[in-house]
Amino acid sequence: MVQKITVIIPAFNEEELLPRCLAALVPQAAAHNATVLVVDNNSTDRTAEIAKAAGVRVIHEPKQGVVFALQRGFQEATTELVAFSDADTIIGPHWLATIEKTLVTPGTVAVTGPVRFERMRFLSSIRWFYRHQLLGSNMALRRADGVAVGGFNINYNLASDIAFGWALKERGRVAYAKDMSVTTSSRRFQAQPFQQASRFVLNHIWMLLFHEPLFWHFSNIRRSAIELNRQATVRFWLWTIAFVLIVIGYLSWWPSSSALGTITVRGNTKNHEIALTFDDGPNGEATRTIVDTLTQKHVPATFFVIGQNVKADPATTKYIADHGFVIGNHSWDTSYDLAYDTPNAIASFITQTSDAITSATGQTVTYFRPPHGIRSPQLVYEAKKQSLRIVDWTVDGHDAISISSSTIINRVVSHARSGSILMLRDGTPGATTTADVKSRQATIQALPTIIDQLRQRGYTFVPLSVLLQKTAPIDKDVTLSLLRRWFWSRIMSKR
Repeated sequence: MVQKITVIIPAFNEEELLPRCLAALVPQAAAHNATVLVVDNNSTDRTAEIAKAAGVRVIHEPKQGVVFALQRGFQEATTELVAFSDADTIIGPHWLATIEKTLVTPGTVAVTGPVRFERMRFLSSIRWFYRHQLLGSNMALRRADGVAVGGFNINYNLASDIAFGWALKERGRVAYAKDMSVTTSSRRFQAQPFQQASRFVLNHIWMLLFHEPLFWHFSNIRRSAIELNRQATVRFWLWTIAFVLIVIGYLSWWPSSSALGTITVRGNTKNHEIALTFDDGPNGEATRTIVDTLTQKHVPATFFVIGQNVKADPATTKYIADHGFVIGNHSWDTSYDLAYDTPNAIASFITQTSDAITSATGQTVTYFRPPHGIRSPQLVYEAKKQSLRIVDWTVDGHDAISISSSTIINRVVSHARSGSILMLRDGTPGATTTADVKSRQATIQALPTIIDQLRQRGYTFVPLSVLLQKTAPIDKDVTLSLLRRWFWSRIMSKR
């Protein structure tokens, strides 16, 4: 029987994956009286030896690069049909039969089919969008048409198969046959997922725009399957950990998130009522000036004070209370890690602050705002155990940093809505005594305008207690909340 088809396999250091490629290919080749030609492209391992042991023809191509191996194999082929696959690829059971059946169709010059990846299987679906584009791991053509277009363009390496397919389309139809399927290694994407994905995408776009590849070479990713799988596992867990940290960060920091515990961030009112709050004081003259402004304009407010500042300046704390303003607990200092401290430390910081406020003012503290709004189930549990309602904010004036009064005004006024809890600062986060708290002049200058503009828009300033009577905590599942607190408290108590 006259041989009708030659199958070309370019190979470079493929001693690990070539045996399974040939195990699938050689029996089909024998059944179809086909020639299998392995082009050894300067391998330094047992690639050529393994190919010879499998009974296939081996030739050597000294020029490094897959395009040289492909072109050399094509030049050596003398049969009517020529097929190509890769050494890391396993052909399907009907591969050769489908090639022969498809290429007898008049007008068809080449054929390709599905390419399935062993790992990262989502990549397989991408193939559908460019299914009529030839891929080196799965393609076949009429030799005469390939010769007519000059074979592979050796000026291309990374996209030599694509360019070859485009040239063949000028002579006839490139078919896509579903039964001509292969399964290939995803090692290139396992080893360098972002680098390889970006390289292929950019190269394809460049080919579409300028009809030439942007990159020349493949990076060498010849690594054992065990090593690649190990890297993939490590990468999976790193991404999983990163995702978990992002989720925890969102749940801990985002003001409107109640997943780590019950909080309040706004009132459920349609009457254009809003509440004004101040953080990080007391701050001596700055706080007193803010209190005077609020008093003159008859605006109620709640001051969430820092315990250390209260201890350092009890007179200003009393000044706030004496003018009829409510004082809330903002913990002993503004450390970022309070929410994830030990249960005893959390409880101690909250208690010390409440005691300092009561000692300076005689007020019983009912509200608690976590430093920087960062929460954890344990912090929520400790606050609730002390009968403190956790109140965050709806609108942050972002006046902790040095910005102009006009910026603060625009931020607050433009974001205020019915039921909003507005947050400004009479002190500075991170300051531990009134002596080193920075001036709050921008906030002081912005406050009268904020009040006037919001009133002009129809908003009414109400005490926080009034606003909170018209809302319920975000977390309404009391049973789940209690179970979460119980479980977390048991874990934290072991620390």
